[in-house]
Amino acid sequence: MRRSVPFYAAASLPPLLVYGLTRATTWALDSLYTIDSAEMVLAAVTMGIDHPPGHPLYLLLAHCFSLLPFSVPDEGVILCSSVAAAAASCLLASAVRTRTGNDLAALTCGWAFAFTLVIWFHATIAEVYAVQLACVAGFYAAIAHWVSDRHPAALILSWFALGLTASANVLLSALLAPVALYVVWRSGIHSPRQLANLLASFSVGASALLYIPIRLNGDGFISDFVFLSGHKPGSLRWAIWYFSAEEFTATKLTTTPLSSFPSLITAYTGSFLENASPFMAILVLLGVYSAMRSVTHEKGGDSAWQRVIAPSGPKPYHFEIALILGFILTLIPVLPYDVADREVFYMPSFLHLALLGGVGIWRLLDTIRSSTFPDAAKPWAGRLIAALIPIYLLASHYGTVQAVASDRSEYETRKDRFTALPKGAIVTTTDDGRATRWKYWQTVLGMRQDVSIETMGRLAPRYQSEQADAQATGAAREIAPSLNVADRLRVLKGLLAAHPDRPLFTILDDRLPPELDHFRVRRADFDPRLLRISAKPPPETSPGPLASTISADTDHFAPVDIIGLDIRSLDGGMSRGFPNTVPLKWRVISGIIQRSEFVEIDVVAMKREPGQYFAELVFVDEDMRIPGGRGFTAARSLEIAPEALRVGHYLRDRITIKIPAFIPNGHHTVAVALNRVSSGQTGTYRGKAVKQMDAVPATRQWAGQARYQPLARIWIE
Repeated sequence: MRRSVPFYAAASLPPLLVYGLTRATTWALDSLYTIDSAEMVLAAVTMGIDHPPGHPLYLLLAHCFSLLPFSVPDEGVILCSSVAAAAASCLLASAVRTRTGNDLAALTCGWAFAFTLVIWFHATIAEVYAVQLACVAGFYAAIAHWVSDRHPAALILSWFALGLTASANVLLSALLAPVALYVVWRSGIHSPRQLANLLASFSVGASALLYIPIRLNGDGFISDFVFLSGHKPGSLRWAIWYFSAEEFTATKLTTTPLSSFPSLITAYTGSFLENASPFMAILVLLGVYSAMRSVTHEKGGDSAWQRVIAPSGPKPYHFEIALILGFILTLIPVLPYDVADREVFYMPSFLHLALLGGVGIWRLLDTIRSSTFPDAAKPWAGRLIAALIPIYLLASHYGTVQAVASDRSEYETRKDRFTALPKGAIVTTTDDGRATRWKYWQTVLGMRQDVSIETMGRLAPRYQSEQADAQATGAAREIAPSLNVADRLRVLKGLLAAHPDRPLFTILDDRLPPELDHFRVRRADFDPRLLRISAKPPPETSPGPLASTISADTDHFAPVDIIGLDIRSLDGGMSRGFPNTVPLKWRVISGIIQRSEFVEIDVVAMKREPGQYFAELVFVDEDMRIPGGRGFTAARSLEIAPEALRVGHYLRDRITIKIPAFIPNGHHTVAVALNRVSSGQTGTYRGKAVKQMDAVPATRQWAGQARYQPLARIWIE
């Protein structure tokens, strides 16, 4: 044991020291990796509940660290990540040392993992992943002891570590369960008593999951995502939804075509090379090769396949086979994740590659010892090669991590924005993701208690589930999940009515939720990322013609004639409509819309036939596609002819839109489709009839179809 103390100190203290030097002091950084950090600080400090699939072990540990005497609790929560990542490095080194008996290979593995770029980042911020990785590292350290020493306690500890992994992330534990079962099967363990001991050990490790139902009705912060399913919180169905994170993970793998996997694997390989270096990739290949040779060169008459799967008692090379299996299981489900921070989901598989790389460096050092090098040079050659990778990673990544983690400008900017809110302001958002960063200032730092932050996810859940099934009939059962727009609209109207003297704002969202179409929205003069919400002026009606800057062709639709448009910027930019067409890039246009600018579009129409009609305005590019992405679609709906509008009368109404910067610029057509509210109904929802909408065909063809008709050609800048 005394000989082990210097080893464990060497494995853990250098990473912990480096993490301490590069550790962030606030949750808010200019990094995608900190997108959920405010939520983690809030949930940890208040012993609350975060988004699915839940991370109770992390919240318990981070809460303890938040009690340390730092200037703000953020620093304690971040220190939890640093300690957990250093522990993961130490446990990986322990696993390789146990398997190989080589301290140098073990330390190289631990340090290389610690200084892998994405791992290093998550050791310096308020996030859950370092704790998860420490649990997985403990799982493999115990397996290494079991297959090498055959100590029964090691196998029990591996299942305890698997339970801890479940309490840190249920999904990750589920992915690793086949690895645990493989080790048990290969070890020839079939005794019910032994299996019961393993399950009991797992249950003890997973007992932290009880934190979620215990704190569900507590006074801590609870993420809006907890309520989004519409299932009763705490029910069995809700628990399945929450712990499986089915809303985020349910269909991605099954909907990804096999033909796309080569490109996904290529992207993954590039990510590993960038984060862990090509040197580490070479060692991983050596580790895999070593595992295959161990299987094929084992003495005995069994085939290589039988040696992999048949029960034979634990053998040392089972460790590498378990690593390869775990790597596959943790990689394939996350490959299809097309998100900006997808490297976050690669980290468990990177851990497996680090362990395989540790086996690879062991084999490389053995090769050097048996080579024809001069005996005096062999130890130094091995040490030099082993030290090269962690030193290279440390030198190449230190500046990158330090620059991001030490930059407090994002934190100070967000603090200034919160402080600048008018007295008594009400801030809303469609879900808790954005609002959490505002709640932090109130809940953690106690600032601006006069401000109210309302999150629509809790007030108007995305899904109604049992409630919708009980209150909806007919086809309304199918469309009930989308009716939360009406709920959010009701909430916003209620806030305006209940607090007429308090300014109401919403956090800017590229998607511009459809309920905002029913209000007048303007960018806040003190904060360009906030929208001021006020009552929308009623549409202008007239028995005579109403003027418009852009004239549209007549006779698009028989029941309603769309007369024309007006385009104007709400931000003082270049967006506008032209009374006469102007040439631009070999075409003529009637208007220009600048991306990232709030634009108001007035639509003038004349009603020709009785009824209630809605217009769907869309932007169509040169390939007849409606641009969109990241939850945004360039389309808006407008009641263009209310039932109360007389036939022959005119109406002017408006929509507000912001084309995000990621939409390509170029020529577009503003097109319109018309829908009539029919006398039929698809069912009832909350006691009210859900009316049926029928598409109104156009009086002429455009681009081979009669659903949409062109109103004006514009340029998106």
